Amino acid sequence: MKGLRFPDDTNEGAVVSDVNRYLDKVRNLSSTYEELSVVDVKDVQERISAGRNFTPSQMEALNSSLNFISSIRNVVTAFQLYTRTRILAEELSKRPLNEGSKQRLGKVNERLRILYPLMQVLTHKPENEGKLIDDVVLQVRTTLRNSAQERLTNKQREVDFLRGEVDRLANEAEEFRKQLKKGLGIFSNKKPIQRNLESTEEELHQRQGQLELASRELEFAKTYNDLVAQVVDRLDATKPYRKELAQVVARERELNKLLTSVTSTSRFYEKIVELSEEERVRIMEMILQERETELREPGTLRDILNMERFKNILSSHMKVFSTPSYVGFNNDYRTDVIWVTVSLPEGMWDMDLQMRLMNVLSGNINVEASKAVTIKQIPQVDPWTISLTVFFAKGRAENLEKYPSMQRDSQVVRPGDRYLYRSFLLEQGVQDVEALVSQLQGGEGEREAQRQG
Repeated sequence: MKGLRFPDDTNEGAVVSDVNRYLDKVRNLSSTYEELSVVDVKDVQERISAGRNFTPSQMEALNSSLNFISSIRNVVTAFQLYTRTRILAEELSKRPLNEGSKQRLGKVNERLRILYPLMQVLTHKPENEGKLIDDVVLQVRTTLRNSAQERLTNKQREVDFLRGEVDRLANEAEEFRKQLKKGLGIFSNKKPIQRNLESTEEELHQRQGQLELASRELEFAKTYNDLVAQVVDRLDATKPYRKELAQVVARERELNKLLTSVTSTSRFYEKIVELSEEERVRIMEMILQERETELREPGTLRDILNMERFKNILSSHMKVFSTPSYVGFNNDYRTDVIWVTVSLPEGMWDMDLQMRLMNVLSGNINVEASKAVTIKQIPQVDPWTISLTVFFAKGRAENLEKYPSMQRDSQVVRPGDRYLYRSFLLEQGVQDVEALVSQLQGGEGEREAQRQG
């Protein structure tokens, strides 16, 4: 999001400001969760769609951020509801309740106890969630599903019973009404029948109210049962959620592998320089503006990098050339000729860097640096690869750091094994081995004479 920059007085600038404000709430979730729970991202999404100056990449980045914010908001809301329900259940458990209410409250607490591990797992990182979710889903599937089904069955029985009672009482009331209409003569007493009718109608009214309430609870039980079934079904290993979770884990591993390959190298003479936050924002800004092709242009690197920081980093890497052992020579090595080629964008290599490199190399020469060191800038092969190639000239065999150990190794070789050396030389195309031996021995004698002289 830091790569999105628009004037504050435009619709685009206001959208970016709102999204960044919501992301700040996510970053400070411990103190802003109440505010985040009431965030409405629909208005921002509509304004994103109305933004004419957004590129497709910028719209994708904004919508992705809003989806992330919505996911965090939903998790916060779920935990708030869970916490409030648990507090309410704890408060009710402290009050005097009848046996039926105690049993229902016990079932609620059991469901809350089972749901808590599931909610915890859903807030883990995708990789950990994939490892832990199976055990939790098994417990949720067996307990919640059975509990929801039992609740639905009991409520259905209650509704069926109440319907039967309502039908029975309605029939009795109708029968009493018929008796009142018929009458039993002038001496008949209608008062008992009237009292029975009134009592039956009163009981019928009570049962109808109970049936209406039980019917609503039955509908809720059906909804709850369907919801539990959906949750359990969606968490199954073959369902889209688990597949998408596995894809997220695979993508995360792929990204980490890519980042590792980008930010590390196994080559001895190659170094990876990490960009600063400011430099990464500049690159992201160009990508979101769909100017990726400009990143491959020669002068782009100079525009992105902080030159002062770049010079300091490059100087720290150039210091390795001050030690002869870095290139395989011992500390006695000195020369009067060093060639250097520098592959950098035009304008990045200046006199300051050149003097720093010459000062580094001055420890390897026995004459003035200006006479011994030659630095030449060459075109870049890759715009994001900076190359410094240093040629240390006039090195002799005895200047090699490994030369003493090579001598010791050759002296302890048995005479019979030396024929293997001859075979190896012949395999490498050296036909006249004796001439090569004479040449090497002659060169060694001349160097020994020079040392004595």
